[in-house]
Amino acid sequence: ILLPQAMAFGVTLFAIAGADAATGAYAGLISTAALCLMSGLVGGAPGVISAPTGPALVLLTSALTALAAHGLGGAQLLLGLAMVVVLAGVMQFVIGLAGGGKLIKYIPSPVVSGFMTGSSILMIKSQWKAVTGAGVDELWMSWRWLPAAAALVTIVVMRLAPRFAPRVPAPIAGLVLGTLAFHALAAVHGGTPPPAWLIGRLAGLQRDAIGLPLAGLDALPYAVMLPTAAALAVLSALNTLLAAVIADAVTGLRHNARQALMGQGVGMIASALVGGIGGSGTTAASVIAVKSGGARWVAGLVGALFLFLTAFAGGLGSVLPIGALAGVII
Repeated sequence: ILLPQAMAFGVTLFAIAGADAATGAYAGLISTAALCLMSGLVGGAPGVISAPTGPALVLLTSALTALAAHGLGGAQLLLGLAMVVVLAGVMQFVIGLAGGGKLIKYIPSPVVSGFMTGSSILMIKSQWKAVTGAGVDELWMSWRWLPAAAALVTIVVMRLAPRFAPRVPAPIAGLVLGTLAFHALAAVHGGTPPPAWLIGRLAGLQRDAIGLPLAGLDALPYAVMLPTAAALAVLSALNTLLAAVIADAVTGLRHNARQALMGQGVGMIASALVGGIGGSGTTAASVIAVKSGGARWVAGLVGALFLFLTAFAGGLGSVLPIGALAGVII
């Protein structure tokens, strides 16, 4: 479940910073693995799996846009993104340490619902370029609909998979069949699809592919970054506690809100240090984990291991169409 989401969110976010799709996918995978691992080891919510979320993507997209408007670009822009996530992690750790998990329950449900709905609309809009065949050459001009077709197949399969194949995670089924549909249609046309329509080879162990310079911290516009970091910390805390409550209902155990939020804060900081994508506890992945027998932190540890291995499987990105990942987000 985490695999398509991690890659799709990474591609979308890092494209704003001018990075190519392969770098974004690698960053999404490696930072999700760190988030999943650290929050699982430290956290106090049995069975809860942490990963990037849609609302976090929207907040970080807004942060990147604001930082770019202040003249940041290239490595400095990625550094600003990472520092927003670090600050959010520190704030969330403090929220947990101070017992703030008890106060979050007073945030009205309609406020959360409205934010989630707005985030969903913005996420759909962010995929317009991915599904309209950007970067097409003259040979493929009449086939510009191909990325949109891959996205559509992915969406339909994700919608129908729980009914016909309940044991197969819907995002995986959608990604696989969307990819197969893309390459089957491309074979009918003949030739190689434009590189802009594919993720491309993942960076693997090339650490500088993400770009996280430590110089220039004093030049960042912290007045712009702090509000976004605070919003991300509160939102991540809300999502994490929601996932913890649902996991409690499935496992019959009780989570420790203070430890869960502190662990999530540590996970956010670790994620920022290796890539810059923040997140929180996720309901869907957590429910699948506990229903499949995931015990406490073991599911997060194993999930993190597989994500690390996937991040280093460079050839995987060469066959994945960006349109299919756009379908996962939509």
